Amino acid sequence: MSANNTSREAIISAAECYIFKGLVEQKPDKIPFHDNCQRIEIGMNTGRNAAHLRELLNGPIYDMVEECYDLNWTVEGEQACVFYKQKLSFVEQPVLIATRFIVRDGLICEIEILFYNHGMMDISGVAVETLSGE
Repeated sequence: MSANNTSREAIISAAECYIFKGLVEQKPDKIPFHDNCQRIEIGMNTGRNAAHLRELLNGPIYDMVEECYDLNWTVEGEQACVFYKQKLSFVEQPVLIATRFIVRDGLICEIEILFYNHGMMDISGVAVETLSGE
């Protein structure tokens, strides 16, 4: 493991690729996923591996993500947590997002996401269940 891949800046850079290249720009081929990367959203597995995550991020459900902003990071070791706002096309208020990443050797190994928007949580839960196939 090189020092370049373990620095705070390198860990944030890998995670920001997911946020900006994946969610906003829908260019998941630019995201440094570990082959076995998994994503959990509000307790449900919505990403089984890198190929599955790339397929999902190329899908139409992410067309609604207009921007992510006001990112605030906490990094300890290979774990990074970010709190930010996400603007979606179908709601006026931004969704508040908390995401935890595990980044090893410059590759994203785990993603865990929690989000909140007053009045939208029931709809979000259904969307996550649809993504997870449950």
